[in-house]
Amino acid sequence: MEIKIYASFDEINGDLEILKLEKEISYHKMALSFERTRENIQPNNLRKEMILYVKERLSESYKSLLVLAIPYVLNFLKRKRG
Repeated sequence: MEIKIYASFDEINGDLEILKLEKEISYHKMALSFERTRENIQPNNLRKEMILYVKERLSESYKSLLVLAIPYVLNFLKRKRG
């Protein structure tokens, strides 16, 4: 970290004001993050997220099963007709 040399108290006060604003911004970011986390772990939101996750996984499994099953079904139908 580089040491800064100040020529006046106004420069010091300016940097202190910048640091104060940066501190406030960081505080508000943290508070917002906390609030979002709190909302996300509400039972209703957790239930919705779980349902969406299960639906997504089932739809992916369904597609995979169809891809695997189609050749067998077609083969079965060919044997039944002929």
